[in-house]
Amino acid sequence: MGTYASASDVVTRLPNRRISASSSPSTTEIGAWIDEAEARLHGALRAGGLPTTGFGAEAILALKGIVVDYAEGRTRQAFAQTAGDDSQDGRQLLADFKEALDSISHEGEKWAEILDVAVLSTQTGFKSLAKSKQPTRVFTREEQF
Repeated sequence: MGTYASASDVVTRLPNRRISASSSPSTTEIGAWIDEAEARLHGALRAGGLPTTGFGAEAILALKGIVVDYAEGRTRQAFAQTAGDDSQDGRQLLADFKEALDSISHEGEKWAEILDVAVLSTQTGFKSLAKSKQPTRVFTREEQF
């Protein structure tokens, strides 16, 4: 079961589809796609120097939308494959999900504002290099650090 979303959130977006524990795709498969999306989202949050817990209600709704986009996209593709249809259904949702993750991981300060959280610092007190895009200091053997 996901932190931000559940299979019922995807089912709600697809009112003309019968989705159950025995359908193809099933609510169990949709739950697995939600877990997959959340794991990838957490990776992007960490890469952007952001926390993965402690979000307020508005932030959770924003993150839920990103996660459900992915799960709905996978669900739509599964329905198309089951019907033998090579349609584009669901692909744009998956592209939107990837774009959101790229934005989160590269624009941490912007997403900190959107999610109303602080940008995390590393143990040394410097902001995440993934977010700040500052060059890494390389020491030579002659230098002492």
